[in-house]
Amino acid sequence: MRRLCLILSLMISYAYAGEFHYDCTIKNVYEINDEGALVKESKKIEDIYKGTFSISRLTGDVVGRTMPTTNASQKIVINPGNSEWSFKALSIYEHPNGNEFNGIEVLEYREGLEKPFYAISVAGVISGTCK
Repeated sequence: MRRLCLILSLMISYAYAGEFHYDCTIKNVYEINDEGALVKESKKIEDIYKGTFSISRLTGDVVGRTMPTTNASQKIVINPGNSEWSFKALSIYEHPNGNEFNGIEVLEYREGLEKPFYAISVAGVISGTCK
């Protein structure tokens, strides 16, 4: 009986993966140069920020090394995304010397299981795919 419950719970969680959260993989990290163009970060910096993170489509919470929202004072889901619109979220971090933010857009309306994303974060501009 335990095995049946485990199998059913795994099947249910697999069937709804992506409905309530995204699992994202960072594939590119960019910085802005003196001419205002986005250029790939150095391999050393890129290796620091490349990795994975998860984002809640309901709350905008991000779990992962690159864009965690644990210390965010505000997390806002601007658009939950659907077959016509992108998922968009913003997190704001308040500091004594000024505020910072992270913003992400997942192109939910794109065909297929993997959806491209881009984000502006303390890491710079990052892009990759989410499932």
